[in-house]
Amino acid sequence: DAYGEYLPAERYRAYLAGETSGAGLGVRTVRDADGNMEVTEVPAGSAGEACGLMPGDVITAVDGREVVRSGYVEAAASLDGAAGSTVTLTVLRPAGEDGDAARLELTATRAAYRRAVVSASVIQGNAGYVKISDFTGSAAEDFAAALEDLRAQGVCGLVIDLRNNTGSGMEAMAEMLDALLPAGNTVSSRAKDGSVTVEFTSNAAEYTQPLSVIVNEGTSGAAEAFAAAVQDFKKGMAVGAETPGRGVKQEVTPLSDGSAIVLSVGEYLRPNGETLLGQGVTPEIGVALTAEQAEALLHGTLPVEEDPQVQSAVTALIRQGAQVQQAPGAEPEEEAAEPSGAESSGTESSAADASGTESSTAESSGAGSEASSG
Repeated sequence: DAYGEYLPAERYRAYLAGETSGAGLGVRTVRDADGNMEVTEVPAGSAGEACGLMPGDVITAVDGREVVRSGYVEAAASLDGAAGSTVTLTVLRPAGEDGDAARLELTATRAAYRRAVVSASVIQGNAGYVKISDFTGSAAEDFAAALEDLRAQGVCGLVIDLRNNTGSGMEAMAEMLDALLPAGNTVSSRAKDGSVTVEFTSNAAEYTQPLSVIVNEGTSGAAEAFAAAVQDFKKGMAVGAETPGRGVKQEVTPLSDGSAIVLSVGEYLRPNGETLLGQGVTPEIGVALTAEQAEALLHGTLPVEEDPQVQSAVTALIRQGAQVQQAPGAEPEEEAAEPSGAESSGTESSAADASGTESSTAESSGAGSEASSG
């Protein structure tokens, strides 16, 4: 089973808790070129901030165990633990203005945190932009709130960014689709005996403005099902790079010691009946990022105005009839009129807890991600 996974007891408890809350450092990390954990985000008020961690720091060992030996996924998971417990980190801090790099030993006291998985903003003057990093926890409620807020700001269409969304939380994903699509079957699955089961449907209420969805090589599982449904219902256009095809249905079986094993039991199907497993989603508009842009995206430092996939997604809105105030490539007007109640372009309005960050938990629809947190 290429997507099978063993969950140690700590990770399984976090999985049962909802995958969006727990106790840990509250920082977001990515695997660097050497296999260590590079810190990309340290939310204000988090345990990571309290112990002195900074974006750009590289964690090379956790409680004396080297990250490259334990493996990135296991090391990231070990940042979580009981609130009030401590963890010792070996950290390499890159050279600063003084030109000197530093090797630090930091002791952090784990604390409770909540993960924000949905954020929304207005870009290009009047286009709605929603970034969904996962479908766990309160993602569906947060998405509904973001959609309502953007409608109130008078946006002309919606760009949904699913890049690097590893796709756990099929039920929450289907609830989001229900707000966008007309009545019909949105997700089905096929078992190994060939039997097909309709997993989720949508009602007649639907989003009526132009819609585009951004995907890439890191978009998998439920995120692929989301993009495929938008395509098959002809509700919008997919933009970006082809997805990996990890549409596998899995079951989690608890073991006697408190751990669990995740095994594949079927494959998810698009609304048109084709499998997502091994096929993935091919965007109508293919747009690649440079290596530097992809790295910036992973670190959260790629501005939307310099992001060719976001800009192409806005172009896709225009192709569908959206009256975008600032078309990609056009110079912004000095006194461009804004829609009633709209914020200025690019202003963030998080639909979840502003102090939230990601937790290190099991992905229910595929192998571990290159980005994690704890």
